[in-house]
Amino acid sequence: LTLFLSIEVSKASKAKADAELEGRMEAASYYASMVKAFTDQLDESNPILTGISDAMTAEGEALDEGDEEAAKKWAEVKAQGQQELMKVSSKYKTLMKNLRDKAPPGC
Repeated sequence: LTLFLSIEVSKASKAKADAELEGRMEAASYYASMVKAFTDQLDESNPILTGISDAMTAEGEALDEGDEEAAKKWAEVKAQGQQELMKVSSKYKTLMKNLRDKAPPGC
């Protein structure tokens, strides 16, 4: 997800710069909105992804130590993180759809 969003930020940033060079200010504003949305999603998702990763590591360590109770706890933490990440993804999917629906001609 992080790599995908980083690529999308780069693409939208380049499109914004190109639009500015061509004097297409409405398009530049549109691409700036996309950069902000992708960056916001990245900023909101990163701590959740870190939490999921940490929970997966802790779950694996608990399983290696034979601590089923701790493994179950960490599996639940991981599942909660995945649910939270799905909510964030859904929020930004809707936001991006709305942005694209209002895109200026030629964007």
